[in-house]
Amino acid sequence: GIASVSEMAVLSRPADQEAAYMLDARSGELRPVARNPGTTMEVKELFFSTPARRKFLKTDATELAHCVEAVRRHALARPDVGFAIWAEGKLVEQWRIAPLPQRLRDVLGEDFIGQSVEVNHLVGTVRVTGFAGVPDAARSRADHQFSYVNGRYVRDKVLTHAARAAYADV
Repeated sequence: GIASVSEMAVLSRPADQEAAYMLDARSGELRPVARNPGTTMEVKELFFSTPARRKFLKTDATELAHCVEAVRRHALARPDVGFAIWAEGKLVEQWRIAPLPQRLRDVLGEDFIGQSVEVNHLVGTVRVTGFAGVPDAARSRADHQFSYVNGRYVRDKVLTHAARAAYADV
């Protein structure tokens, strides 16, 4: 995974413990560290040790945009978790813990909130929740379509098609 092509570390401190620990993925070393309660996943020097892979990478800006988009998908699903993305020593994006409506504003923008309606529908044991854009705000591309099953992001052609079909006549 990511640990095999980067310098990765996990720093964590449960709220009910006084000590925090860092696990270095490369060496397997576990050592005490200072930090507030919570967990941080650090990924540095992505693909530094895999030069053959470099030829398939795009520009730094494009690769960073892909990374930000991947974290954005998680941020939408977990408003109870704070996210910060740093690149070249600079804070690129940050989403603090917030109630879902505020997290949606922070991640998708104020316009989305004004141009969407809440969905909460139960059929048997299946519950569908979320927010759907109003027809006037519909886009021709699915780049702002996020689907989750049990809190996990999924890219599924059937779900994508079903959502697009719902807007077909408007």
